[in-house]
Amino acid sequence: MKKVVLVLVLAVCSHFAFAQSPADVINAFKDSPKAEFIELPKALLKMALAGEENAETSSFINRVDNMKMLSVPADKKLRTSFLEHVRKMEKGGFEKVLDMIEDGSTILIYSKTNGDTISELVLAEVDEEECEMMYLTGNLKVEDLEMLQNLDEGDEE
Repeated sequence: MKKVVLVLVLAVCSHFAFAQSPADVINAFKDSPKAEFIELPKALLKMALAGEENAETSSFINRVDNMKMLSVPADKKLRTSFLEHVRKMEKGGFEKVLDMIEDGSTILIYSKTNGDTISELVLAEVDEEECEMMYLTGNLKVEDLEMLQNLDEGDEE
């Protein structure tokens, strides 16, 4: 019986040993050559909000407590490693919202929810040139995902 309990404890521990958090991913890659990392706490986000006229954007930013963004130029080996790290977040309690390949880019979205509220949101994109990740904490709504998509489409125009 003791052996069975020991095996179960080891199995559970090994599961969590391979889990990743967004901080683990950021720490693993932010010191890579030419990596760019920025953290925007709520106070800084509120300052940026001062000139915002779009009510939808203002409402979204008010629900964000912290935003971290990472961008790393990538070769094939780094891209593979980055994707492996991000996908391990599912073992760390994050729910996979999206894992898709489109136009040569891999797009991943993971979240942690608390009822109808998204408390943590991870958006990652990996293409031929770079790996990017945005990590948001706060009290986000599902509709915020659509707003983020609209903002991204606006950047491409």
